[in-house]
Amino acid sequence: MPVPAEVDFIEGSADATSAEISYSADNGETFASRGTLTVTEAGEPQAATAKDITHVRWTFTGDIAPGEAGSISYSGVLK
Repeated sequence: MPVPAEVDFIEGSADATSAEISYSADNGETFASRGTLTVTEAGEPQAATAKDITHVRWTFTGDIAPGEAGSISYSGVLK
């Protein structure tokens, strides 16, 4: 799910039931866990900040039955 350009992702706000959450800082080209997400600045990899996050991805760890309900979410701040 893209984080709109006019929104800053709020650190720690992504949530889901029975899903693994990964993040992208390159417009959805690659995804990594929050602790390993990096960006390149001045040719050097650095830890990505919340403001660097462009996409959030939820990968469900189990089957989802027809009619089953759940939720996924993240929060952001309008720039």
